[in-house]
Amino acid sequence: MSQTTEQNMELVQRYLAEADRGNHEILLDVMTEDVRVHFGEAELDRDTCVATFKSFYAAFPDLSHEFQDLFATGDRVVLRAIDRGTHRGEFMGLPPTGRSVKFSVIAIFRFEEGRIAEVWEEVDMLGLLGQLGVSLPPDAT
Repeated sequence: MSQTTEQNMELVQRYLAEADRGNHEILLDVMTEDVRVHFGEAELDRDTCVATFKSFYAAFPDLSHEFQDLFATGDRVVLRAIDRGTHRGEFMGLPPTGRSVKFSVIAIFRFEEGRIAEVWEEVDMLGLLGQLGVSLPPDAT
């Protein structure tokens, strides 16, 4: 079954809306079994992606996405968003701070037969960690 670019964009929007409502199993529905998620230098399989996703939402349970750009061409959908949330659970070893955060995300989704087969995602982790009070030495950037 061939999906249109509009259907692919709708799937990305639905998956993020469902995730924001706490339906983290949505990833199992929208991703192929052999999906590859490139998160910075890391490459995650579907199970690791689901676990990472759940962990992130546990740390920021009110996480939301404000779409800045969403467009598609061929088998790809590109998303640029501003994410917001409150640090209420452990994140990367940091205990909850209660701080509100805002950070940018850019993701490219590649589709096969109506499902997400590959994702490249870049998140402003340096900005996020700075908002949580983590300071890096000047030579670490």
